[in-house]
Amino acid sequence: MKPIKFDLPEKVLEREKGSTIAPKLHFQRFEMKYVIPTEMVDAVREYIRSFMEKDPSLAPRASTYDVHSLYFDSPLFYYFSQKMDGVRKRKKIRLRVYRTGPDFSPNAFFEIKRKNDVVVLKDRFIFEPKRLPGFLETLEIESLFAGPLPDLELAEEYREERMLRSIQPVSLNVYTREPLLGRFNKNIRVTFDSNIRTTGSDSLFYEGQDFVSVSPGFTVMEVKFTGSLPFYIVDAIRRFSLSATSYSKYCQGMIAYGKILPHTPLIYNHS
Repeated sequence: MKPIKFDLPEKVLEREKGSTIAPKLHFQRFEMKYVIPTEMVDAVREYIRSFMEKDPSLAPRASTYDVHSLYFDSPLFYYFSQKMDGVRKRKKIRLRVYRTGPDFSPNAFFEIKRKNDVVVLKDRFIFEPKRLPGFLETLEIESLFAGPLPDLELAEEYREERMLRSIQPVSLNVYTREPLLGRFNKNIRVTFDSNIRTTGSDSLFYEGQDFVSVSPGFTVMEVKFTGSLPFYIVDAIRRFSLSATSYSKYCQGMIAYGKILPHTPLIYNHS
């Protein structure tokens, strides 16, 4: 079976967390999402196991970690509306930190993720969590750093979005991620995101009890790659009758939490 070929420069995929691997700050890749029943995850994982391995960015003896994402939007929810209205070229701005067990990672990330259909461009920089309260108070990007900004273009893009849309933190999403990396082809990464939950807090490290479950009973399988989509992923998609979907944890979280009423139906895989 011929692999599906995409025309992007070859780049190693994201490795999101680890004590021995430096975090990647710039990404250019393809992403496809599949919302599958959680009871199907074991079968899909087993089907591709011979070609995948535990992501080496994971902490020793860990198979998962939690992702905490604090999303920004305008008072009229500009980014939410773009996504739900099917705008092909769009972006999201968020803060992100990772957690294994009770321990948060020592660094947090400021990210701007741009998407054009299945093509993703993501840039981010690292900041110390201790600087977060000052940033949330002023929303001035300079408050995240004691010295010069590490990425002037990224900072300027944030300033423009803030000036045009008055963006601010609107929701916190948390989920558990199981990452797999290609055993032979390191340009393919598959993640299974489960136990997705959201709250209206504007704190990246919030641990309250008012989280609301998002898409209960389902897991989001994300396929991230550059170059060709390997044959074993194509086989798995066909074997389990998976259909790619434009799923947004942020948007579905906003709906689940009751901040916004849904106006676009979401279709899950039930095969």
